[in-house]
Amino acid sequence: MQPLFGSRLWTVVFEQNTEILPEIISNIVKEDIARWIEGINVKKVIVQVPQISETEDYRDIYSLLVQVTFEDVASQQDGSVEIYINSGKV
Repeated sequence: MQPLFGSRLWTVVFEQNTEILPEIISNIVKEDIARWIEGINVKKVIVQVPQISETEDYRDIYSLLVQVTFEDVASQQDGSVEIYINSGKV
């Protein structure tokens, strides 16, 4: 019964692919995890957005890789999650 539960990444869906986009996405991920998941300490968020010069297929520039490295405070165990978002696929 939490209608706002989830990530606010939808707010950047139509943003331009600029140099600050990875930082914006990283901040959203950190803030949303802190808000919704207690006992998790986010250590690092890596956001990779391919640039046109880095790929031969222009469709790749519409993809995004988000890697979150975290620690479970209770068990003091580290974990990592990678999410690859491609236009039309998650």
